[in-house]
Amino acid sequence: MKIKTILVGVIILILFSNLFPASAEVVISQVEPEMEYPGMEADFDRLQISPGYENLQLEPGESKTTTFKVKNTGDEAVTTDVTIEIPPFSEFFMEKDWITVNPLSVTIESGESREFEVTVDVPEGTDRGYYSAQIAFTNETFPTPYPSPYPNYINAAQLSVDVWVQPVIQILSPYINDQIEAGKTYSYDIKLKNTGDDPVEINPEMDSSNRYFEYGPYGMVEPPISDEDISITSPTTVNPGETVSVNIEINVPQDAKGYYNGAINLNIDDPSINEWEGQVQLNFQIWKQPTEPYVKTFNIEKDSPVTIDIISDIYDYSPESGSSSEDEPSFDVTIHGPDASGPGDIKPTKIVIGGSVDLGSERFPPWEVESEGLYQETRTQYIETYTLDAAAGDWTLSIMPYHTSRFDYSIQIGE
Repeated sequence: MKIKTILVGVIILILFSNLFPASAEVVISQVEPEMEYPGMEADFDRLQISPGYENLQLEPGESKTTTFKVKNTGDEAVTTDVTIEIPPFSEFFMEKDWITVNPLSVTIESGESREFEVTVDVPEGTDRGYYSAQIAFTNETFPTPYPSPYPNYINAAQLSVDVWVQPVIQILSPYINDQIEAGKTYSYDIKLKNTGDDPVEINPEMDSSNRYFEYGPYGMVEPPISDEDISITSPTTVNPGETVSVNIEINVPQDAKGYYNGAINLNIDDPSINEWEGQVQLNFQIWKQPTEPYVKTFNIEKDSPVTIDIISDIYDYSPESGSSSEDEPSFDVTIHGPDASGPGDIKPTKIVIGGSVDLGSERFPPWEVESEGLYQETRTQYIETYTLDAAAGDWTLSIMPYHTSRFDYSIQIGE
């Protein structure tokens, strides 16, 4: 059987060698079929739609009307045929009957514009989320060489509806930012208010799912504070009309240093609160009191007056949390001139206290704008100014900081 197979193979090779001599070249060409795209040569109506994208924020049961301006930029009149299309790829799906367009059909002459009123009615009981739709003013679609899951209209505007439900539980302290000292204990209160008619259960716990980890030269750096260093004391229920406090106590380790961020998941049994909204963000800058001062040397070419400013900024985005950093920054300043001469320890000739105040428009939820905590001081600045008459030569400035994790300085030589 093997001999027969070999003989057949040899015969086939001989036949092919006779058909194609050694000097002949066999060229095999592959012709690509010409792809045809339906409608590529079509002449579309050209409408200019403004706005091309509209976003509305509504609560369940609310209604709002917005206006779209449609201009015919083509050479011929266009008769509109309004279509509402709901994209199939979304977490939340809007119903077409939420949207009413007036007029549906109208003829727009070349160069003319018409206005269309689009009314969105969100039914009662609608789940919180983002809903979207496409409002097409003609039935023309972009041609595609493959099937499309839904029509992609040419003359269309995008409509997004953010269905927002005010939470029953209001978190009056959504952030806790502070600078804290190694080896000390700090206490903060997270205030929760129940604005509804029924009790709401809560179960606060640490959540490190969105924690930012820092990296050093040898890989990831462990956070300076662990979850075991943070204890939570909380009620399990918030009754209607009641405001409760969730207490957070932080025992900062003796060797802690650097930046810590984390979150407390309040686990609020309120469907109007998204998971990330039920969290309180924790941000701490941890500092350790130094034992040696910071030293800066500088040179003065000729006898001149010298002005030294030392600046410390404290940032705090912690409304209602009861920040424990009550001590103001301060500095011990020593300065020596040529041959270790000079005034030595000096006191500030001027102290400036400034800050930044936020009215809550960006960082806090809508209900906070009307609360007693309208004004939030997000930054406090301390500036100590030192002045002296200095002789020409090399000078050494020593600064010992207290109650601050950082400071800036400036040395002005001359008037």
